[in-house]
Amino acid sequence: MSEQRTCKLDLARSSVSTRGGFVTLILVLFLFSLITSAPNCAEAQATNNKAAPVFNFISIKPNDSGIGMAKMMFESDGYDAENASLEMLIKDVYGVDDFQIIGAPQWMYSQKYDIEATIDSSATDELSKLGEDQRKIVHKRMLQEFLSDRFKLTIHHETKDLPIYWLVSADNGPKLHEAKAGDNYSDGLKFRGEAIGPHRMLMQLGDGHITGIAGQGMPLAYLVAQLSGRLGREVVDKTGLTGTYDFNLQWPSNSSSIFPAIQKQLGLRMESKKGPVDILNIDHVERPSEN
Repeated sequence: MSEQRTCKLDLARSSVSTRGGFVTLILVLFLFSLITSAPNCAEAQATNNKAAPVFNFISIKPNDSGIGMAKMMFESDGYDAENASLEMLIKDVYGVDDFQIIGAPQWMYSQKYDIEATIDSSATDELSKLGEDQRKIVHKRMLQEFLSDRFKLTIHHETKDLPIYWLVSADNGPKLHEAKAGDNYSDGLKFRGEAIGPHRMLMQLGDGHITGIAGQGMPLAYLVAQLSGRLGREVVDKTGLTGTYDFNLQWPSNSSSIFPAIQKQLGLRMESKKGPVDILNIDHVERPSEN
């Protein structure tokens, strides 16, 4: 397995892939109050120096249902994934997008799995004593070990100069609404009939006509991460905006109108540049044995 090369946690990446043609998917990602600050280098290093617990039971079964929606989630006593490809797992564990993965066999994208993994009760107790950010670090290390053990995954990182986008303020300035305590979501966007609560992000992957990305009380890092996945390029925030914001970006599906939509609706624009991009190279991977 590769070493962790940075102290920064990439908590903004989405763990849901659009590969396979989702018709409609609305996903509430994370409670912002739990993940607003990444751990500093000292905290991350201290966590990394401790031996991570391992799963004491793992079941992996192919899922050939052909349904579009996938789930990947850590529970207090283990990890559960449904209809998840290895590509989705790698993106979730390593915080990368499709365009950052090279050397992958086709089955890594197409074959889906149901995974159930449990954690020993003593390890569960130890994990419960960690802060949320430190627990996320341990969870990622556990999943890295799992991928190494069951999929025989080995990787290495490399950096390449590739086309990227800078997200900058448009000429007339940003149109983002800065979130404040007690605010209601500006346009009443709802999830399953209920108003979006404070500090949540709603990502809409489309209904065939209109697609978009919306958030309430979120830093721009989350918008940037979603745009990177959508555009297939690394997006770098150059706005200098450090607050948390409400936004609702929408554009017609299957078109390039996302660029004028960003400028018209958010008061931001994209500048095409070239810059260093972290690439995850798959050195070796095997299909897991079923159990």
